[in-house]
Amino acid sequence: MLFARIVPLAPFAVVNMVAGACQIRLSDFLLATALGMSPGIFMIVVLQDQLGRTLSDPTIGTIALLIALAVFFALLGAGFYRWYTHRSSARGLNLDLRTRDRPNDAHHSVV
Repeated sequence: MLFARIVPLAPFAVVNMVAGACQIRLSDFLLATALGMSPGIFMIVVLQDQLGRTLSDPTIGTIALLIALAVFFALLGAGFYRWYTHRSSARGLNLDLRTRDRPNDAHHSVV
C-alpha cells in the first residue's frame, strides 16, 4: 500500500478497491496513505512556492534555487527507486517477468 501511494501507478479508486479486497486493516491503510502521500505533497508545495517566487521575482538566485529543488527531488525519487528495487531483489521479491528462469514448456505440451 505504501509503494502504491508513493508511486501513483493506478488511480486512487482502483488502489482503494484492491486494498478493500485484500482486507488491509484500516490503521495500516491510513498509515500507508499518510506516509506514502506526504513526500509528494511536500514536493508539490515546495516546488509550487518556489515557482511562484521565481515568477514574481525572476532573479538568478530564485531560478537557481528552483532548478536545484527540482534536481534534488528528482534524485530523491531515483534514489528511492534504486533502494526499493535493491531491497526487493535482495528479499527475493523481484517481479521479473522474463522467461529466463522458467523451464521450457515445449516438452510438456500435450498434442
